[in-house]
Amino acid sequence: MATPGAFATVPVVPMALSDGLNQPFAEALLRELAEAAGWRWQVSRVPFSRVLRMAEAGEAFGFGVSPSREREAQLVFSEPVFRSGVWAIGRAAGDGPITSVAGLKGRKVCAVRPARLGAELDMAAGRDFQLHAAPGDLGSRLRMLEAGRCDVLLVTHFNDEPALLLRRVRDAGFDPDRLAIGRRALKELPVYIAARRGSALADLVPALNRAVADRQTAIGRLLLAGP
Repeated sequence: MATPGAFATVPVVPMALSDGLNQPFAEALLRELAEAAGWRWQVSRVPFSRVLRMAEAGEAFGFGVSPSREREAQLVFSEPVFRSGVWAIGRAAGDGPITSVAGLKGRKVCAVRPARLGAELDMAAGRDFQLHAAPGDLGSRLRMLEAGRCDVLLVTHFNDEPALLLRRVRDAGFDPDRLAIGRRALKELPVYIAARRGSALADLVPALNRAVADRQTAIGRLLLAGP
């Protein structure tokens, strides 16, 4: 049992998380990393655009911020913590699921922005389909889809189990049987944690990488357990 003041000498490290990220999974994952690294997190749950701004300002680690040529000039990135998938959800089950990036052509597509979706999707956006910003929480995004404000919703999901994605949709108050949801992700993406170059947080990235490597088995269990 912890004694009074037991946490006094444990470093407190700020972490910015997207408010659309699955909370139980994120909390369990960060707990594993904190235990391995020997620190405590001070977590801010904010829209992803704010996650990016906080990382760029050196105010916090940014969870789920992916590398790009522009970002690498300002940010340093951890080793991949795990691999996530980008899934397509269509408005009507009768339309059939979209199983490739080519299937998005000519459609109005919604996704959390400015999250990166991988090189192929980022290149296709604006060229082959319209990409529109959507709120961070899944329920709000599904309501946009249901209302016809987009034809397809792109959702990041932290493992390759479609049953767990269907559970997330159901938990958000929607019947997945009435939607067109593919049984596999369009793309898989590594998930990173970013910090501003030259900041005190950047100095912690090597320790963070060691924690990620140390807890890969535990992270794997969390991914399989689902929300």
